Amino acid sequence: MRFDLVFAWQVATATLAIVLAGPVQPALGRSAVAMQAESYDALFRQAKKLFSEKKYQESLKVLERCLALNRQDPEAYKLVASDAILIDRMDIAEKALQSALPLAPNDYLVLFNLGALYYTDSRFPPALAVLEKSVKLNPDYIPARLFLGLTQEELAEEHSAIANYLKAIELAERSGFHGEQPYLYLGRLLYRQNKVNESLPYLQRAVYANPQSCEALCLIARVQSFQNHEDQVVATLSQCVEADSKYPEAHYLLSRAYAKQGSPDAAEKELALFQELKKTERNKKDPRRSQRATP
Repeated sequence: MRFDLVFAWQVATATLAIVLAGPVQPALGRSAVAMQAESYDALFRQAKKLFSEKKYQESLKVLERCLALNRQDPEAYKLVASDAILIDRMDIAEKALQSALPLAPNDYLVLFNLGALYYTDSRFPPALAVLEKSVKLNPDYIPARLFLGLTQEELAEEHSAIANYLKAIELAERSGFHGEQPYLYLGRLLYRQNKVNESLPYLQRAVYANPQSCEALCLIARVQSFQNHEDQVVATLSQCVEADSKYPEAHYLLSRAYAKQGSPDAAEKELALFQELKKTERNKKDPRRSQRATP
């Protein structure tokens, strides 16, 4: 897995892994079962409360105790996965989701999160299979459609990806979804297909949805340059730099724009900024990992 981080509580993580794979507890008497159920419910409520408070490691510790009492509740595994994703323990998240799936084979969220995890780990064929099932179970769930489209792009199924992005846009406009992703992903794919003019309206919609979307702004600047609208390029890129002064591509494109405008000093300054930012970017995390699961 490319997202290796060290837990501060390695012992608790190791114990959780043992609990996830441990033997089934022997049957208890009726009164003991009732007490166990009450204890389990209380612990699970505590784990959810800790999750809502963003205390993900503490939530996992409580879930460890939950699973020691009951390993047949898919909701516990789903919450384990959510906690683990948010602290970058994708190994635990994957094991939890795989444990939840036989218990809830028609839970579109389990399938979605498992597919998203496979996608971030570049396991595209298995991602495709579970994301397709997730979308089939809930055709209106926009994140699953978007991840399915991204996966289809990786597998050179671009026609299908476009169809999913268009459907996601339709759903977004119907439901009031405010994210830029459906427009950005479609506009970006059309740009990559050299359908430059066709991509522009979708990229503009992405910026309308999120004026600080530097990826969309940089793509718009490329389209404007392609259309010989150099007077618009600097203004578009300046909007990106205002939103995120450390976005490398904006400085690279600004260096090209200033060079075309006959401003070599400004071009050299922007190119130096780009080169410095690219050095530090190598240690940054993959942005796809920021996708979050919710219980």
